Amino acid sequence: MTFFEEFFSNHIFLTAACGWFVAQILKTLIHLIISKKFVAERLVGSGGMPSSHSATVCALVTATCYEYGAGSFEFAISLILAIIVMYDAGTHGCAVRYFLRRDHLYFCDLIRDKV
Repeated sequence: MTFFEEFFSNHIFLTAACGWFVAQILKTLIHLIISKKFVAERLVGSGGMPSSHSATVCALVTATCYEYGAGSFEFAISLILAIIVMYDAGTHGCAVRYFLRRDHLYFCDLIRDKV
């Protein structure tokens, strides 16, 4: 078996990739329904809900548990990775968006005062 045949027959990888793909499609559809505009960037861009990062690691953990069992080191590694990714997305992602919005409003006020 070649590298690519092995890689694309890896059920755990395919499950994680499918989780990412479904999240991106849903994100695009939700944006289309709400804004009535199709934005192709939503298909590959980060940010928004559902979180493609969280969907990917949740699918990874689920597939790993199903394939190797909850007592395996593979499951433990994927679970720790998922916890880190989701914690980081929840805390730092929100903080980054908060500070970006705050700075944006500050600079808008500066520009408005100068004009």
